Formats: sequence, C-alpha cells, structure tokens
Amino acid sequence: MRILKVMPFFYPATQFGGTVSQARSLCVELARRGHEVSVLSTDNGIGDELPRDQWLERDGYRVRYARTGRIHRCAPYWTPMIANTLRQELRRAELLSSNVGLTLMTRLAAREARKLGVPHVYNADGALCPRRLRIKRLQKLAFVRLVEKPILCRAAAIQALTEKDRRDAIALGAREQRVHVIPNGVELPTNPQRDRSFLSRWGIPESAKIVLFLGRLHRIKGIDLLVESFARCGSDEAHLIVAGPDDDGSGASAAAQAKKLGISRQLHFIGEVKGQLRDQLLAGADIFALTSSTEGLPMAVLEALAAGLPCLLSEHCNVPEVQEHGAGFVLPLDIDLLATSLRQQLQDENLRQQQRRAARELAASRFALSRVCNQLEALYAAVAAEARR
Repeated sequence: MRILKVMPFFYPATQFGGTVSQARSLCVELARRGHEVSVLSTDNGIGDELPRDQWLERDGYRVRYARTGRIHRCAPYWTPMIANTLRQELRRAELLSSNVGLTLMTRLAAREARKLGVPHVYNADGALCPRRLRIKRLQKLAFVRLVEKPILCRAAAIQALTEKDRRDAIALGAREQRVHVIPNGVELPTNPQRDRSFLSRWGIPESAKIVLFLGRLHRIKGIDLLVESFARCGSDEAHLIVAGPDDDGSGASAAAQAKKLGISRQLHFIGEVKGQLRDQLLAGADIFALTSSTEGLPMAVLEALAAGLPCLLSEHCNVPEVQEHGAGFVLPLDIDLLATSLRQQLQDENLRQQQRRAARELAASRFALSRVCNQLEALYAAVAAEARR
C-alpha cells in the first residue's frame, strides 16, 4: 500500500515528545512489511544538517522536510509551503495518515485528500483531552469548532490511543463506528544490560535506588507533584533523575522546590537523553514515575514497561492496565497517596520484582510494536478497500 503520512514535526525532532519516535518506528515497520511509506513534514526542530525540500531515503521509507519560517513553527502549524508537494503525493497515495491534533497542517492535508478521494486516517495523539483543551481555552474552543470538528466528522477512520481518547473524539463529533482504539507500540529490548556505572557522572552511587522521570518538562507533566511526593517518601538512599528538555521553566521551578524541601542532593536534572544513555537509564532505574495531569498514551511509560520498570503513574496517564496487571500503581493526583506508594516500592524488593515481571509481560502482550502494527495495518487495509468501492 502507498501511505502518505503528514505531521508538523518528525524525527529527529524528538524534543516534541513520544509522538515523533512512535511515528518513525511505525514508518520503519510498515516499510519493512512492504508498504511504500512517504512522510511529509517540516524542518521544525531537526537542526541545520538535514537538507530541506527534497526527498530523503530513511530506513525503508522516505521523508521530506519543508523549509519553514518562524511563524510556521508555532501551533497551530500553518504550512502553506507543503501544498504543491502534498497534492502531488496524494495523487499517487492510497491512504493519508496524519498525526498531531489541533493543527492547520492536518486541515490542509484532509481537505486536499477529500478533493482527490484519498481516505484519511487521523490520530490526534491525545490532543482532544478536555483537560488539555482548557489550556488557552478560548483559542482552542474556536479552533475545535471551526477546524477540528470537521476533520473528525469527515475522516474515514480515527485512531484513538486509549478508551478515553475514543470517548473524547466521539464527544467532539466523531462517528463512533469510525473510531478505533489502537495504542502506541514499543520495541521490546532483546538483551538489556543493567550496567549502572554511568550513574557516577552525576555522583550517584551504583547502590542507590533510582526513580526515573523521562519526558518533556511542562506543567502538565506534574513534576512538582513528583518532587513533593519523592521528598515525603523519606528515602535517603533514593535518587530522582529527571531526564528531558525543559519546555516552560518547570525544571527550574522544580529545582527551587527541591532546594526548599532539602532534597537537592538527591534530585538530578540531566536534560534530554537519546540513544545509549536513554537505554542505560531505562535498564538501570528501579522505578519509573509520571504524575501528569493530562496525557494521550505516553511513550515513556511504554518504554518503561518494556524495560521491566515498576511504574508509579497518575490516572491521567491513561494506562489503567499497569495497575490491573500488577505492573505498578495508578493513582489520583494526591501527594500523600503518591508518596506512600513510592515509599512502598522503594522499600519492598519482592514487590519490585513482581512488578518488573508484570511490566515486561504487559508490554509484550498489549504494546509490542509488531502487535500494534498488525492492528494498524488491518485498519489501513479496511479503509483503503472501502474507498475503492
């Protein structure tokens, strides 16, 4: 099948979060299965080295980064410069797949696909959550009414990442029978090495218990709640590693909070991590923690499960399976509950071992990339077949 994927940012722009790495992994897997995959994106966040406005071959798929100006790199991602290339590619495509909610880029792609009779499968990546829509509420209300609802109503299919994502899409006008729950997928580590010698670069002893936060630092990620909960759990031998780019100053605020709470020695802000260091963190940590107030389906959680990490999550991470399968705790945004559960995980080695086994089993049975790609491939085939009738 000839698949055109359109999104406002793409690999290597991993500073935009798990959406980027997930899209790339699926492109690689679909191409490996024999599909012809093309990605049309922009140069937003890719650095200066990669060429603009030409097709590049990458791991079996091809990608084109449109050159943009500053105005085009901000939400809602107005990208008129892709219009001609978009039309050319849609004329040969059998299906349009678009990612990232609340963008003018998706509206442009959906409109051109409709003109040419190309079916559109849309994944808003959790952007339709009511909690998230309250941020810049008035602008988003207008955008949802004028732009997002027509996209949802006219898409041939919508990929919802979770049951909550499905309900949110239907509440905004998507047809229930067109909304399909297909989660994000994660590659399962084949031979993880638990070598903790890398901890010395931050002055952390290898014997320490490591709590890991992995993701963008933004107010919706609840890093302030995590720092407070970590302080209250009262473990002198534990260290909290916060890995990710600081989007809005949340990291600086959390560092000041840690100083006030007297835990600066145990809190380490290490910035964005990639490649080997990211793998080492996931393999070497003892607990993964994410206390967000709103999420789609966080890739960091899935990576933690695949690495066999016990999880401490807020219920807004939308992974109730973690608690159901005994892979960790899923809790309301209550500092006392979070602190009590974190203390229990840190103190009980047997509990952590049980949660480790459950985490790996859950990742393999529910979120393995190959399983997710099977589901997505079946949806694409059904949508394309329906369009041909």
